[in-house]
Amino acid sequence: MISRSFQKSLFSLENEAFFVSISSMSSSKAQQDEWSGKIGVILAVAGSAVGLGNFLRFPGLAAQYGGGAFMVAYGLMLVLVGVPVAWAEWSIGRRGGQMGAHCAPGVFWYLTKGSRLWKFLGVLAVLGPSSVAFYYMVVEAWCCGYFWKMLTCPEVFATAEGTAQTFFSFTGMYGDGSALLSDNGLLWIVSGVILLNLGIIYRGISRGIEMFSRWFMPLLLLISLVLLVRILCIGTPDPSYPDRSIEQGLGYMWNPGKVLVGFALETNDEQHNAEDKLNRKNLDFIVLNSLNDKGAGFRYDTNKISIIDRNGKKDYPLKSKAEVAADIVDHLVEVMKRE
Repeated sequence: MISRSFQKSLFSLENEAFFVSISSMSSSKAQQDEWSGKIGVILAVAGSAVGLGNFLRFPGLAAQYGGGAFMVAYGLMLVLVGVPVAWAEWSIGRRGGQMGAHCAPGVFWYLTKGSRLWKFLGVLAVLGPSSVAFYYMVVEAWCCGYFWKMLTCPEVFATAEGTAQTFFSFTGMYGDGSALLSDNGLLWIVSGVILLNLGIIYRGISRGIEMFSRWFMPLLLLISLVLLVRILCIGTPDPSYPDRSIEQGLGYMWNPGKVLVGFALETNDEQHNAEDKLNRKNLDFIVLNSLNDKGAGFRYDTNKISIIDRNGKKDYPLKSKAEVAADIVDHLVEVMKRE
């Protein structure tokens, strides 16, 4: 029966051998393959943090979960949680590198003085980002193939229906396998993008990841600025829907739950003037008062209103002003439920 001291000796030798193997693999390359400067590190870290989700999903999610209120909470969490976690991760990596460990299993093993559990967690720290990398390679292939299709087949994007059908078919959102089985070349594009990314990783840090980041992160910033200027200058894409402008879209993103209510006190051509105000100010509905109605106005305890929205006009009989206020609130609740 093996004694406890002998088991400890074997465990110590196992950990020492593991670290020696890690050190021998890293020392031969680490001396030749290092970051050439701080700019390369910052651009590479920014590249891992900024992805397509920031462009495609973040605006919609921000509007879905409160708009401006969400952005305030997001900013606080970024400062209170995100930045400290990033500093901690960076510090752990630098400390492990100073010890000669240049991968997560070696870093965790060294910092925990030979813990098998943490060495296993270090392996997960390698497998997790690798899985995410392959996921984004597929998304990257979507973008490359979709861009090529826009250049070679612009006619399919002439209508909104054609654009949606092309996007769903190309990205496989129909779920019938047509994306890989059709002649759109997606399978070859995915394979090419995966080989390209593996080639960049194979070239190492300075000649691969850092060089790629130095060129393409500034390019990403330039493309983002071009898109921003283009979006802000697009105005109203469809003149038949004047309320669907860029200004209204940005306002909705910041305050998605708002309902705009207007009031109009008219003496002539009441409905036309009220509808004009409804459209010009992009209101959800407008409350029309007419001084021509007997018992309505400032000098009475009663009032008679009409509520006009996108669905038409609804007339109310002469009521007390308290009852009129209740009618307006009831209509407001109905609109908010529809939103």
